[in-house]
Amino acid sequence: LHEKLTDAMVNERADEAKRVEQILKGEAQRKQWQGIKRATNQQGVMNVTRVEVAQEDGTVVEHSTKESIEEALKSELRTRFGRATSAPICQGVLFDLLGVYADTDAAVEILEGTFAPPPDTDPRTILVLEEIAAIWTKIGEGEVSIVVSQDDYQYYWKKVKERTSSSISGLHFGHYKSIAHDDDLSRLLAKKFSLIIKTGSGPERWARGLSVMLEKIAGVALVNKLRAILLLEADFNFCNKLIFGKRMLDLARSQGLVPEEIYSGKGRTAEDAILQQVLMYDIARITKKPLLVAQVDAAQCYDRVALPIASLTLQAFKVPQCAALSMLRPLHNMEFFLRTGFGQSSSYFGGKEDGKHGLAQGNGAAPP
Repeated sequence: LHEKLTDAMVNERADEAKRVEQILKGEAQRKQWQGIKRATNQQGVMNVTRVEVAQEDGTVVEHSTKESIEEALKSELRTRFGRATSAPICQGVLFDLLGVYADTDAAVEILEGTFAPPPDTDPRTILVLEEIAAIWTKIGEGEVSIVVSQDDYQYYWKKVKERTSSSISGLHFGHYKSIAHDDDLSRLLAKKFSLIIKTGSGPERWARGLSVMLEKIAGVALVNKLRAILLLEADFNFCNKLIFGKRMLDLARSQGLVPEEIYSGKGRTAEDAILQQVLMYDIARITKKPLLVAQVDAAQCYDRVALPIASLTLQAFKVPQCAALSMLRPLHNMEFFLRTGFGQSSSYFGGKEDGKHGLAQGNGAAPP
């Protein structure tokens, strides 16, 4: 690679030189971090074997048996995943007009900017609905493609890591990865996924997930401080990443709706963002101009997303309603099983009888 870089620079092939330089930089960083991991002997992610629950009187109760841990986690997650129902759009006449999935005539009127909100609608909710209509109008006639091709399937599954955790059903990454090496089977599954998205009706197993609780801070086992990662079905997450995480964002970028100041793209590093921040501080100090920097961490934001707003936003970015339903319906009807250090739970909470909101941390469509 060093010889290729030298050759490209000598022959003034700037694009090739830049590409090779990025590869060399990435390899150097990977080698450096591998050395750090070996030196510090970092262990893999460990499932919880105890949790602590804060009481109203300020005391803390520790649970260390399988049954008590699962009950404590279920109680916490029921509350956490139910917080979105307090949003104004999930209450009153507005919710009656929209429903859980915003698949009604009122939703179409909101997108077209002709909706007359009920008199008791929260003013901040009205502002959000007006912004949704503005996005829908700005994008115009474009639409996100919902057809999954053989190439889409093979490109994704050939490059993923087989050991990635997923799928409570047992249909893990290895199955889909092996299928990607057969053209006929890849074409068959691609057509199957296209049909699921077109009809908005995913298989029942898409509505079953495995919640894994991780410590945000090492050694802190307070149940409300744990991060809940939901392991979805591998094919469900593939469809979400393709339609929402890639195609929807590509369309949004083409319309200038995604800010450019993002340092998570290919060829960018965390150091680039820090350098930009330091330079900004220096300029403000030298020019004696006021500067305000806000570092905002929206607590449990993945779990607080109200599904009617999620559906309207996706449709505003020209995702067909059927595609939005193919993701939101399984999430709302999700049966949450738990994995702890004692193994997998035999019972679940949630389900059709106790529908939850939120996009789930672990969902490939949630970050966008």
